[in-house]
Amino acid sequence: GKQVLTQPVMAADGTEARSRGLRFGVHAVGRDGIRYAVAAGVDTVEHGNFLDEETVAAIARAGTALCPTLAIYRTIAQNVDGDIPAYASAKAKTAVAAHEQSFRWRWRRA
Repeated sequence: GKQVLTQPVMAADGTEARSRGLRFGVHAVGRDGIRYAVAAGVDTVEHGNFLDEETVAAIARAGTALCPTLAIYRTIAQNVDGDIPAYASAKAKTAVAAHEQSFRWRWRRA
């Protein structure tokens, strides 16, 4: 996936959210975007796949919550009802193992 927001933009969003008494979270599926988000001070990372151990360590140090949504990738990959496009199912299959590994790394640091 393509990273959409830079760290300065995320930091500004976080500052605005906190000034209103809100928590700040991101939907992120790539290592670089997650690193930027953690450096910007997000409270939660939704999805959080394709991590490496360095990024997981940064998440743990920051106390950022990881909401891994493990089941959705498996559901898309399995395509039990046959109603998911083949390209989406194939893409999800490549993500399943990486996502599980990302979660294992984070769980060990919890």
